[in-house]
Amino acid sequence: MKHFSALSLFLALSCAATAQSWNVTGNSGTTSSNFVGNTDSVALIFRTNNLERARVTSNGGNLLLGTTMNSGYKLDIVGNLRSSMDAQFNGILVGKGPGTATNTVAIGNGVLVNNTTGTRNVAMGVNALRYNQTGFNNTAIGAEAMGGNAADSAISGSVGIGNLSRVSGVYGVAIGSGAWAGLFSIAIGSPSTASVQSSIAIGRYSEASGFVGTTAIGIEAKATHSGGIVIGHGLQTTGSYQLLIGNRLAGAGIRDVYIGGGVTQQLASTYGPLTIQPTGQTGTNQTGQTIRIATGKGTGTGTSGDIHFMTSVPRSSGDTLQSIATAMILKGSTGNVGIGTIKVADTAYKLFVEKGIRTRKVKVDISSWPDYVFDEQYKLQDLAELEMYVRKNKHLPEVPSAQEVEREGVNLGDNQAILLKKIEELTLHLIEMNQRVIEMDKRVQQLESENKILKEEIKKSDK
Repeated sequence: MKHFSALSLFLALSCAATAQSWNVTGNSGTTSSNFVGNTDSVALIFRTNNLERARVTSNGGNLLLGTTMNSGYKLDIVGNLRSSMDAQFNGILVGKGPGTATNTVAIGNGVLVNNTTGTRNVAMGVNALRYNQTGFNNTAIGAEAMGGNAADSAISGSVGIGNLSRVSGVYGVAIGSGAWAGLFSIAIGSPSTASVQSSIAIGRYSEASGFVGTTAIGIEAKATHSGGIVIGHGLQTTGSYQLLIGNRLAGAGIRDVYIGGGVTQQLASTYGPLTIQPTGQTGTNQTGQTIRIATGKGTGTGTSGDIHFMTSVPRSSGDTLQSIATAMILKGSTGNVGIGTIKVADTAYKLFVEKGIRTRKVKVDISSWPDYVFDEQYKLQDLAELEMYVRKNKHLPEVPSAQEVEREGVNLGDNQAILLKKIEELTLHLIEMNQRVIEMDKRVQQLESENKILKEEIKKSDK
């Protein structure tokens, strides 16, 4: 590549001066009417070693360096161009900006104008990285990208792409016109806001500003409370530590959800509106994965949260969304389960069911069964005593009263044992009564036999 140097130009001018009676050591007494050049309609050519190095065209006065082809530019250079200072092209600054920083790139007016020691920065656009002084490893592209706030003077390792994009903490990423990312945060969208530490906002007008680690993904999605995570169009947290997934618009939300391995649209529609199925295993006879649904953990002596399984409640005809109500609850503090009821406080029981249970089998484990009733040592209550008890209490002994059942319910296992005991006691009474009947029958037969004999003797005596 050919280079045009100041020495070459000087020698060329000297040769021309000699031809026009100019001195190679300089001239005095020149006026504004003196010039170096020609008065003909031809290009002015400069040579060294009899080789053309530069020319000024006759039509337009364009300066060509390293080329003879006039492309219409005032300065046309074929070869390397080196400058130790910033340059301006049509009012646009190109260089590295002020200060002692190295390995920086500055393109645009007002770019890196306050930079002192910040290195390895790339700024493109009017006022990009305008207030940066010591920050390094930044990339800012766009008018006032990372350059609109005087407080952002020491930001490092960050990216701002888009007009008025801002990064107010190190290692932030803001992409989009007016996007704002804080410390370790990511904001993508025009204008999206992830202004708190380690937050993520993706989507037009999305906002993650509640507290450290909030996430908002979706157009107008807003996580504005501590620990909030929002995924979906227009959703917004209303309290701390909420997870919202869906869509604000009725009828436009999620209808089929499939979570697991081998996810496809076909599988999702086949398995139903909501399917959670870990299918990550491969190989022969592999054990399936466990799914865990856990309540929120408390701290110290605090109780854990509950798990509610909720269904929608039908309402009057129309297009208004139905409300939801708890169909089943798992109490976090006790592990009690309620189906059709949320009254599960009694720790003596684990399962509470409203309206009844329909099943083909019920098996109750019980530690005591009343076979002892048939023991020879068992004292069977006299029927006369039993009659007095029933007349007084209106129920059998050991059997709960109607008031007790209404108040406390019935223990299925214990009640079955009590009923069996009463059946066994009744059986003993029947056996005893049967013995008495047999004895009475024998006595009747004996009396009938004696009566027959007596009648025969009376009949004989009458004759």
